[in-house]
Amino acid sequence: VITYSEPVKASWNVGFVESDAEVEMFGIAAQNMLRIVAPKNEFPLDEASILWFGREPETPYNPESPRHNYAVAGIRPSLNTLVFYARKVDVS
Repeated sequence: VITYSEPVKASWNVGFVESDAEVEMFGIAAQNMLRIVAPKNEFPLDEASILWFGREPETPYNPESPRHNYAVAGIRPSLNTLVFYARKVDVS
């Protein structure tokens, strides 16, 4: 059983991916994808992380069944920042 820690609030530069070429390296289509730029230091996510974008986590939070709406699809480091991509998921 996969369990997740309590959600943590974060502020990053978020935009929607408009080109399939940008996410082709991860084997996914650009439809319903977010492109997020975050500082490299203290970056708390990995490719198994989940996100809530435009909505709040349910209260009380259930770590075995979180109702998230995005999942990290890939991470690309650069000199001072990390660019990561999140795909929209339907968790009901």
